[in-house]
This record gives sequence, structure tokens and C-alpha cells, in this order.
Amino acid sequence: MLLFWVFFVSITLLLLIRIPVMTSFSPSSQAVVHHYHYSDHQNQYQHQHPSFTRIISPSPSLLSHTSSTTTKLESAKILPIAYAGASGALLSKAVIIKATTTSTPSECLVLLAVSLLSLINFSISDDARLQSAQIAYHQKTNPASSGKEKQVRQAAITFRKAVRIKIIGQFVGLVRMILARSAVGVMRGGAIIMVAQLLYFFAGGGRSNHDNDGNWKPLREQAVISVLLMNVILVGAAILAANASAAAAAAATVSLSASTTTIIDSTTTTTIKFAVASRIYAFGIIIGCIEGLPQFMKIFNRK
Repeated sequence: MLLFWVFFVSITLLLLIRIPVMTSFSPSSQAVVHHYHYSDHQNQYQHQHPSFTRIISPSPSLLSHTSSTTTKLESAKILPIAYAGASGALLSKAVIIKATTTSTPSECLVLLAVSLLSLINFSISDDARLQSAQIAYHQKTNPASSGKEKQVRQAAITFRKAVRIKIIGQFVGLVRMILARSAVGVMRGGAIIMVAQLLYFFAGGGRSNHDNDGNWKPLREQAVISVLLMNVILVGAAILAANASAAAAAAATVSLSASTTTIIDSTTTTTIKFAVASRIYAFGIIIGCIEGLPQFMKIFNRK
């Protein structure tokens, strides 16, 4: 079952990377359609009046534009499906772990929290970011060598790059969590997800932020610092939980020559560390779910 979800997410991510995005119908593409409509009327007229013969040769630019237009798809629409697939895989993994192993509740809590984050937050916010980045790059800006136009164009390029880094990093973390065979792998995957958030801002996602219409609207510096601080805390909590889980596993397999009391004390300590760190991580993830809930609920209000 998990292999199916991993295959689904991988194929979807591959399509996301390979397929270009067309977020609107440009005036030039409308001209192509008008040309086709004219051709249809012309063919009908020729059928009714065989003596009338006229050959129209479309320009090379029109043909090239038609070819590129027909190959472009809205790859941003694939994103919610991919995140929903990852969410389902994590939820399935949590249920399986709960039913078949003696794993701590904290691991299942983390899986459930990230599953909700992927569905409620990432699927909506990243879809909007990706479409905004494409609108800004392809429609709102043009290549420029100087002045305000160059700054706006560079912001669009930076935002587009940052969004891609964020999405790819998050999928790497999600797949790592899905494929994990222990709590160590689960928490390391969780750390990768939060590192992707940090890389998004380090790549300039904050200062080059765009709204849903593709307009350049940088985030306030204080807001960026607050988000970065929260992400650093969650990365640290995930790494601490992973190390604690690894230490507990090592203590359980220690040589029989060691003191039994020492082993029990060490295992108890690392278990407590894992429980505290993983729940801090899960709490931060749930906050992200709550933040994305209003936008997620708008889906059900659309007519």
C-alpha cells in the first residue's frame, strides 16, 4: 500500500517538474483561436462554393505559438493531488504503525500532523505560490536591463526559484517519512520538510514574495524573522527527536555485559526526550494546519 502511494507521489512530482505552466489564456492565443474559427468558416464556404479557392499560409510565429500553447498544461493543478497523495500515505502509515507495532503515540502523532499539514496547508498555499510565480514571470514582467523593470523582473525570477526549492524540498521530506522504517527516519523526514521552509526564505522567498495576482509584495522583515525562528525551533525539535530515537535503539541492543539498570535508565531518558521533542514538532505543525484552514475551507464554499 505504501509503495503505491510513493509511486503516485513520485510520478506526480515528476510531472510537476517536467510540465510547464500556463495560468491564463493570453491575447495571442486568442488570436490563434480566431484564426481557426476563420479557417472553419472558409472551409464551409468552399464546400458550398467549389469554384472559390483560396490558400492561406499561417505565419511561422503563429505555428510556433500554437505548438507551444498546445503542449502547456496547468501543472500547478497537479500539486494539490500530489500533496493529497502524500497525506493519504502518511495517514495510512500512522494507522498501520498503530495497529501492528508497539511504537510510541508520539510517532503516530507526528505522522498525523504532517498528513494534515500536507493536505490543508501545502496543497493550497503552494498551489497559489506556484501559480503566482508563473503569472509574475510569464505575464507581469519582461526581461529588462535597468531601472524598476529590472528589479521587478529579478523579484519574479527569485520568487519562482524559491517556490520550486520549497516544493521539491517538502516532497523529499514527505517521501522520506513515507519510506521510513523507524521513528528515526520519520523525524529526519520531518526535519527535511522544515529545512525546505528555511531554504525558501534564504533563497529570497520573503523579499520577493508575490500575491495571488502575481504582483510583487515583499513580506515584512519582522514577519520573516518570526517564521524563520519558528522553523529553526521545529528543525531542532525534529533532529533532537531523531537522535533520541536512535540512541534508544542503540541502548536496547547494548552488550549484555552492561548493567541492566543503566540500560533501563538510558532508554527511559531517551524515550522522554523523544516524546517531548516530537510533540513540540507536532504542535508546531498543527499550528501550520490551523493557519491554512481558512483557505482550505474556501474550497467547499466555491459554487
